[in-house]
Amino acid sequence: MNRRNLIVLGINADIGSQVAERYANAGFRVLGTYRVENKNCERLQEHADIELFRCDISDKNSIITFSEYVSDSKFYWSNFFSSIGTTRPIKRFFQCNVDEWTNSILLNFTNQLIALHALYPHRNQEVMASVNFMAGGGTNSAMVPYSAYCTSKIALIKMCELLDSEQENMKFQILGPGLVKTKIHNETLTAGNYAEGNLNRIANFMSSVDSGSTHEDIFRCLRWLDEAPKAAVGGRNFSLVHDPWGHSSLIEQLRYDADKFKLRRHGNT
Repeated sequence: MNRRNLIVLGINADIGSQVAERYANAGFRVLGTYRVENKNCERLQEHADIELFRCDISDKNSIITFSEYVSDSKFYWSNFFSSIGTTRPIKRFFQCNVDEWTNSILLNFTNQLIALHALYPHRNQEVMASVNFMAGGGTNSAMVPYSAYCTSKIALIKMCELLDSEQENMKFQILGPGLVKTKIHNETLTAGNYAEGNLNRIANFMSSVDSGSTHEDIFRCLRWLDEAPKAAVGGRNFSLVHDPWGHSSLIEQLRYDADKFKLRRHGNT
């Protein structure tokens, strides 16, 4: 169990596939889930250190089957990354179909944690396991009209803090990547006027020469989070774009201030 093993939820996603490939190239064995096979899966199947497993994270039985496969394969994971998410439904709350809204919460928040819970017994207990989730917009403002997506990401931020406090031999981080040119933005473009001002903003971004955040920077930040001490990064929410990750000075600040990069009411009496 000396070699590091990474589990990727949503390896067929643009970010998930790119992260998986970079971890594999860095010497990790990678096992990733996908619900629907696509071109990303076809590319990754050619990599000797990447294995794909069909799993629908919205289905608890499918999660159980995946967990049993991890156990039977003795794939003792040391690292975990979830790339699962949807911005739908893109409507104001009272315009939403409530079942679609609820299913978005389940996919973006609850079921990712159910999967982690099922995989927990099969981790490599000889190392400090590193668990990374993806955050989204809305931490500091109302993200209209993405209430299910935004609420789920905020909940994941708090859950990372809770889990990191509960588990001494694991650390949990969540990374906001900023704008990345991926297929998820097609959901906003398809939503049309329901996306309100976001429609033009995303359309302009996707058609511009601005590449946004790069997959390489996402990978580099994730590796920094993996290797940084739990006392500094565990339980915190990082911004790829706005935070000085990778610098030793930030590590010292985080060690000193236990509230930095966490959800807090600040300055209220």
